[in-house]
Amino acid sequence: MIFTFGLLLHAVTSPFLGKYLDRDKTHILMTISGFVLLIGLFLQITFDNFYIFALSWILIGWSSAGLGYDICFSFLTIRIQNNPRKYITIVTLIAGFASTITFPLSSFLLTMGDWKFVVEIFFLIALLIGIPCNFLGIYFIRKNKLPEVTRVENVNYEKIYLDYRFYLILIPITFIGFNHAALVTHTIPILIEKNYSNSFGVFIMSLLGPSQVAGRVLINIVPKKIKNLHIRFFGEFILVACLIMLLFSETAIFFPILYICLQGAILGIDSIISPLIQKEIFGTTNFGKTALYMSSIRISTYAMGPFLVSILWGFFGYNITIVLMMCLTIIASLGTYKLISIIYQKKK
Repeated sequence: MIFTFGLLLHAVTSPFLGKYLDRDKTHILMTISGFVLLIGLFLQITFDNFYIFALSWILIGWSSAGLGYDICFSFLTIRIQNNPRKYITIVTLIAGFASTITFPLSSFLLTMGDWKFVVEIFFLIALLIGIPCNFLGIYFIRKNKLPEVTRVENVNYEKIYLDYRFYLILIPITFIGFNHAALVTHTIPILIEKNYSNSFGVFIMSLLGPSQVAGRVLINIVPKKIKNLHIRFFGEFILVACLIMLLFSETAIFFPILYICLQGAILGIDSIISPLIQKEIFGTTNFGKTALYMSSIRISTYAMGPFLVSILWGFFGYNITIVLMMCLTIIASLGTYKLISIIYQKKK
């Protein structure tokens, strides 16, 4: 609950942080957010008081607002004019292995000490490697990957937020994020309910990270002439197919494997193309605040997704819940289709 509160705080503050992106102060924002993360980790390993422990998790959850993919991808989309998809993919390929490294590393470190010792090691990694690399990477991109950021002072954001195209972008990414957070966190109990073993469920979940990396590699192979909106539209149909596989996963053992692999791949792809779609439609003018406003809605639903699905499961069971998730994904695909038809007609 405490960590979820931190994520919701992340969601609420994200639109305000977007201003620093538009003012070309990303290096300052990510550095300060890195130190907020360090403070949260320091509180965990220093104090045993429950309330300070709770505060530490809130700070850690909030620090992701200034350190996560949304800030990073938006910065790269604004600053790198020549094929930003390539550079975003490079970042995600490295960052995508974070969980692959940290879980076994944590287990190994626990053989040498307690959990506080593990947190101390991660504190040092963030302090000595993470924050300096963030700062230097952004510094050199700002120095070498111009042009200057296009910014309009006192922009009328209400005009953007009342633009129907804004919501035709927002609704799909929100529903896709909700779908992922809600069902992936429940995948193991769903499979247990469908007579699979717990160890099989753990194996299935271990495929999620590599499948996201595979999706991010795949997006760089796709020809540039295929538009990002068309990729998203196709991905939403794949997600519907994934949910059908999950619904009938007890009928064939390869269904849950395909479900998690395709789900992860689509999520990995969508995290890359979302800022590119925004850039195609609204340009880079005051890109940061608009992108992080969308992020705040998505993160809110992402944080609440597992809890809301647990309530639906309690009332209706998992099968009905999966069907409801399917309906949300179909609605998302209709929004994307409408956006494609509008843009195509205008260009025609």
